[in-house]
Amino acid sequence: MAEQPKNPHDAYFRHVMSEATAAAGELRTVLPETAAAHVDWDGMEMQSCSFVPKELRSRYTDVLYRTRWDGRDAFVFMLIEHQSSTDELMAFRMLEYTVAIWNRYLRRHPHARRLPVVIPVVVHCDPRGHRWTAPTELSDLLDVDPGVRSALGECLPRLRFLLDDLGAVDVAALRARKLSVIAKVLFISLKIGPGNARLGHDLLPLEGELRLLV
Repeated sequence: MAEQPKNPHDAYFRHVMSEATAAAGELRTVLPETAAAHVDWDGMEMQSCSFVPKELRSRYTDVLYRTRWDGRDAFVFMLIEHQSSTDELMAFRMLEYTVAIWNRYLRRHPHARRLPVVIPVVVHCDPRGHRWTAPTELSDLLDVDPGVRSALGECLPRLRFLLDDLGAVDVAALRARKLSVIAKVLFISLKIGPGNARLGHDLLPLEGELRLLV
């Protein structure tokens, strides 16, 4: 049985992103166009995340999809981070998720000699509206001085996750995104909803979109 989200925002995120069309719209938003052109958007299949270590899943709400990248297996996973303080080690968490996905893949394909592409995506929504401040690349977490960093160069692990920082996007820009209606309402609600006693009033400009959901 899937672990239940711990708050309504998590449940809403998982519910919406469990629809492949909604997830595809968000991924098209954050992926570079040149990369998005190689993804089989019609072949996206949601996967269970039960294999991810429990201590990791207890921190976040996550959604995992399997797809094809130029005919080869690929995975995309998204998680939502809406704590009042940025997780400075998020790039390391993404490495843990990625390795867990690879380990399961190898268990299912014991003769594989290559690993599938894994694209990690973090959706950030600080309830106070603050922007993301932590590194998005694993190598930036390593405690080395600039000289050592330069000398080691490509020897350093460089996994980078894609970040959708809602604190850096205004509502007009969110409305302009090419998202499904339910995904658009989700992201706008995540941005303006937490602690907002006037949420009903502030959602009035979305009346047209909301009617489409009825």
